[in-house]
Amino acid sequence: MNIGDRHGKGDSRRGGAAVEFALLLVFVFMPLTVAVIDLGQMIHAQYVITRAAREGVMASIRGRDAQAKVSDYINNAGLDSANALVTAPSPGAVSGSDATVTIVYDLTGMYLIPWDGVFSNLESVTASATGRQT
Repeated sequence: MNIGDRHGKGDSRRGGAAVEFALLLVFVFMPLTVAVIDLGQMIHAQYVITRAAREGVMASIRGRDAQAKVSDYINNAGLDSANALVTAPSPGAVSGSDATVTIVYDLTGMYLIPWDGVFSNLESVTASATGRQT
């Protein structure tokens, strides 16, 4: 029996496959996973900001403080309300007029990959909602 036959081509092929899988994992699957996580965070932020604008309008047309309602909603959703620029009417606006709440939420520092170098419009998300004062 020859010792060289036991450690022939079969072992080197398995080792090559392991190296190829490791390279594929590092250079393809990991960046893809991080990109999916970042995209999910951006979609979540857009959803929360849109819903917060709607909640702010509802508070405003009922004569309550829209800014406080928006801040509470954003904080309860797990985002930082300090990153939100809220434009809302003051409580007690004229009945029959439109109330508009606009929120611009800064996404800087929220994601893992620096997308702002790739896409310039991913620095913030914006949502607006309008309702009529009763």
